[in-house]
Amino acid sequence: MTAFLLFFMQINSLFISGLQAVDDRTALIVRIAIGLFIIAMYLKNLEVENNLIIGTAVFSAFFLINLNATCINFIFTLWFVYLVRRQGAVGVIKSVYYSTLLFSLIFALLVVKGIIYPDIVYIAETGRFRNNMGFWSANYPGFIAYSCFMTLFACKGYLSGLIHPLIRYFTYGLMLFFIFVPFLADSRTPGYAMIASMMFFVAISNNLLRYLVAFYLPLVPLVLLSISLYLPWYYHGSDLDYLLSGRLSYYYDYLSALKMNNYFFGSPLPEFALDNSYLILMTALGLGFIIPFTYMVYRAVLNNPNKYFIVLIFSLICYGFTEAVMARAETSVVILFYMLMFIKTREEEFDKFGNMINVVDNIFIKTKKV
Repeated sequence: MTAFLLFFMQINSLFISGLQAVDDRTALIVRIAIGLFIIAMYLKNLEVENNLIIGTAVFSAFFLINLNATCINFIFTLWFVYLVRRQGAVGVIKSVYYSTLLFSLIFALLVVKGIIYPDIVYIAETGRFRNNMGFWSANYPGFIAYSCFMTLFACKGYLSGLIHPLIRYFTYGLMLFFIFVPFLADSRTPGYAMIASMMFFVAISNNLLRYLVAFYLPLVPLVLLSISLYLPWYYHGSDLDYLLSGRLSYYYDYLSALKMNNYFFGSPLPEFALDNSYLILMTALGLGFIIPFTYMVYRAVLNNPNKYFIVLIFSLICYGFTEAVMARAETSVVILFYMLMFIKTREEEFDKFGNMINVVDNIFIKTKKV
């Protein structure tokens, strides 16, 4: 049921956000219905966890203060996470993997159609021709390709021998195809993010480096938030701004309009695109979000030291500097990212033969589980 629900959430987003085949009123009704279904599914066991209630109350309070719809998105995300994690760690990863695999097949077919029948548009600001592939923007197929690639990579790597060889090889084929999608659409940032993630994966195969990365990884969001707040004031309109496709100018326009209380209690979303996850989170929850967020990343790494998950966490928090991905919980990579903050796979890892293995020390050396 949860695998189907996640699949439906992604398909729903595909038609609403990607293809824009659904009007705004219908889209709102569908999203409300999904949210209510998630809550009803969770409540049917008549058990409500205290942290879920506290989290819901906090997000609701911020929404009443700043009227930022991102807070509502996080409420439904929180309820979905608590619903899905009842399956246990392995069940969660299986649900995410198979739902994403099915969605990836449908998405790949749409991309192939977009390659055969291209939708070419000219972007005057950058002087580039891009292929929207039938989606609302070339950015959409690029990001969804990144989402499917990273999710399949992490889940397949973790489950390993629990996946039938034919399905595993099919997954490899989809992943290889998705690497090229951003470049075919000329939305190159997600393509670079995938390549950089694979290079990072090779690097942390060294156990000592893996330990150091895991130790310092939770500090990366704080660094990137600081950079997001600093660069716009001094580099908007610069060559660096041009390299980032004008993002620093958009950041500057947003930050320069803020009042002091907005830094503490958030603000409404601006009318223009704010392609930065850390600024989006700040609009919803104020600067204070970075404290619990850093702790949650720390917990995700501590409880899930599998190198595939470490790569996914690293990739998403870095990619989030140039895209508002962390607020898009209808995509599988973001769902998996937040799920890792609430599950523990430390004692449930599998080798390529499907045998369970266990982590026994801080450098994540693995031995057969007795």
